[in-house]
Amino acid sequence: MWKTTLIVFAAITYAIYCELNPKEVSRYCVDTQCISVVKQYKPVVSGGDVYIRIYQDRILFRFQLETKGYIELPLETHALISKRLVSDKFIVSSQGIPVEKHGGVKNINFDLIKFYSEGDADNISTYDLEYRNLY
Repeated sequence: MWKTTLIVFAAITYAIYCELNPKEVSRYCVDTQCISVVKQYKPVVSGGDVYIRIYQDRILFRFQLETKGYIELPLETHALISKRLVSDKFIVSSQGIPVEKHGGVKNINFDLIKFYSEGDADNISTYDLEYRNLY
């Protein structure tokens, strides 16, 4: 009986944690290469609080967030992701340079652009991806 109670308590605690600290993920694949775009939230005094991390692999669970390689864009900065691979790499274009890079990011090249535009025939915007909650 106490084991069941402990498991239920742990599950409820984890569900509350996921609601209080939301993260959303979208996977984007071209051919056999996949990347994951994760929206995370940081508490700030004013302005937006959404920042984006682009991971070089598929992210299925929160536990993978600190073990996989990623680039992190500045707050409220979205990016364009190439719809075609160039030398087996995704091209990620953004107005701001990544503020953080963790681990080896081998299948992503970064390109700094002057003006951000919506997605087109060659690129998809991180705004246009379909996100789901990450547990």
